[in-house]
Amino acid sequence: GSCSSVNDDLRATPSLTLEQLPLADSYATGDILGWLNADDILLEDCLSRIARAFEQEKPDILTTDTIYIDENNEITKFSLQPRQRPFFYRRGILFLTAPSIFFSQQAYRSVTGGLNEDLRLSMDVDLCYTIIANGGKVHHMRGYCGAFRWHSDSKTSVDLSGRLTRENTETRSVFQKFQISDRTRALAHRLHQVRLVVGLYPLRRRLDAARYGGKFRDFLRELERNRRVTPQQYG
Repeated sequence: GSCSSVNDDLRATPSLTLEQLPLADSYATGDILGWLNADDILLEDCLSRIARAFEQEKPDILTTDTIYIDENNEITKFSLQPRQRPFFYRRGILFLTAPSIFFSQQAYRSVTGGLNEDLRLSMDVDLCYTIIANGGKVHHMRGYCGAFRWHSDSKTSVDLSGRLTRENTETRSVFQKFQISDRTRALAHRLHQVRLVVGLYPLRRRLDAARYGGKFRDFLRELERNRRVTPQQYG
């Protein structure tokens, strides 16, 4: 999908399989690009907030905080992350969770030329690091803009349950392509964990769960009943 930073409109693409996802290029014509999985959710005012962030910060890649839900619409996690710092994302610590990733049209077209059709799980990682390698700017916008649905039998959860799956190997190969070794990522990850503790992020996530959990859970119940609802703004 794509949204215009001027009109804040969403131009939806047809429903596509993973293998057909690169075909969405021909439908995405807005100034800001992103994709929304069929059963993931964007929250109220998400697109206008994203558009304002692009106008103010002028990033090439923009990420936001994410809520994780399961196939039963139960909240499983509030993923609150600190600002994306070059020290960390240049060492493989970059927080990428659809539907909370957006790209500028200019960076997507001129730097990468589109998605790598040879990849399955790591299209977004490859896309982001290609943009970063060409001097792209990354900005993290605080607040929850979307919910990612984690199915117990989905490709992502099944593949990530083992360390030596094809997709894990694929992701590692993408990092190696950009000269980011496993050792570098491991050391950066340890530093990042310290950063989270110092920043009180575990506590802040629990507070967010207490603050927003009930409202968002009610919203999910309404979706299940197929009623027209207006979710609250989160974060």
